[in-house]
Amino acid sequence: MKDCIIYIAEASLFLSIFFLIYILFLRSATFLRFNRIYLLAGLIVPFFLSMIEFTYDVPVFYSAFNVPVSHDTVITDVSANRTDYVWIVLSLLYLSGVVALTVHNILECRKIHKLIKTGKQTRNNNYIVVENEKIISSHLNGFCDLIFVREKLAYDYVKNIIANENKLNLVADPAFYMLPDMSYTLNRQKNDILIGINVSPLAFSKDVFPLLDELFSIDDNIKLICIPHVMSSQGGPQDDYSFLQEYIRFSHFKDKIQLLPSDLGARKTKGCIAQCDMVIASRMHACVAGVSVATPTLFLTYSNKGKGMAQYVYHHEDWTISNKELNAQNLIGRVNEMLKEKEVIHQYLVENNSRFKSDASQAILKLKDAYLGR
Repeated sequence: MKDCIIYIAEASLFLSIFFLIYILFLRSATFLRFNRIYLLAGLIVPFFLSMIEFTYDVPVFYSAFNVPVSHDTVITDVSANRTDYVWIVLSLLYLSGVVALTVHNILECRKIHKLIKTGKQTRNNNYIVVENEKIISSHLNGFCDLIFVREKLAYDYVKNIIANENKLNLVADPAFYMLPDMSYTLNRQKNDILIGINVSPLAFSKDVFPLLDELFSIDDNIKLICIPHVMSSQGGPQDDYSFLQEYIRFSHFKDKIQLLPSDLGARKTKGCIAQCDMVIASRMHACVAGVSVATPTLFLTYSNKGKGMAQYVYHHEDWTISNKELNAQNLIGRVNEMLKEKEVIHQYLVENNSRFKSDASQAILKLKDAYLGR
């Protein structure tokens, strides 16, 4: 047990050194992937470092004087007995800590299991999102002095789970203020109808590809502009670019589809959206980009935030289709209606742009008041 305690002490020392380096130099860094690798290594490497034995030579000098010892003399090593007692106490303390930590973790796991069972579960492709109001409420009540929400559905939801309603503020998304960069020009021929497309693998499977091809049946002049909003080098549900590339490979109308570059940037992407006749989008800020440049936008919703934003913009849900209700008939019908009314919708969005920006500025003003203590 003595050797085990020494090993644990050495491992704890190395762990502390790794953690101290992280706190001092890496915690505020944005190299997230490196930080993850460092933290994982910091949990494993110290236990191997503790196994390494460091040896060195110690010179011993013998006294020139010999002390005679009688054969009847009994030498008792009292310090050895005391040392053994210390190691027994340390071992008992260590085992008590292990038992306490194990019991604590078991109880916490039971709490997490209960929260998962009582929470609202939403399945998105290969994973399940669990929402539990107890967790959300405790964080909002305990840690937040101000809460900003960007649409009425979220406002009503949060209002019912917080203790102090005065900290809750309904504002618009700050993305309404971002100016478009029109320097990237889309390839448009005379009579072309450009429809921007943003479909997210977070909300849709490859079953949506045939539905997108159905759009070409509306008019021979239709061309699709594929707009990636979220990109990831690792692929998966956070990589619109790879998903749209797969759609183009699938499509029978490749010559009528243009995919925007992945490195275009937010402002130039918004400029491209401004050049479209209409936009069909599932990502929230692709929708915000559309309506803020007065491009008629059809919301493809997969959660309440999309519905809430559409209600804020249009004051109704006519220009929304949920991912569960998306089919060829719904899609073709809504796109036909929007193209017929695009001038009316465009003018409506132009007239409401000042409302969007005014509501977005409220967050800045309230933050300023809170910072100044007003």
